[in-house]
Amino acid sequence: MNAIAVEHLRKKHCVSEEFRKARYIEAVKDVSFQIGKGAIHALLGPNGAGKTTITRILSALLLPDGDAQRFWDTMLLKMLKE
Repeated sequence: MNAIAVEHLRKKHCVSEEFRKARYIEAVKDVSFQIGKGAIHALLGPNGAGKTTITRILSALLLPDGDAQRFWDTMLLKMLKE
């Protein structure tokens, strides 16, 4: 049984908003992973790889882009079952 299952997680950040031109950086692009109940894992990568963004999304401090509603419905259902 998985405690956390993430599929196709995406997040973009706006880095500049010039006159009618917004530039975005993809902080997290199509990330998927599963963590089993009771398992200990590490999130490793170079600077700017999206580690903090993923942690903030899983902590509900940020909302993911794209299919965010399905992501949060699934997470809430898993928490309620336990």
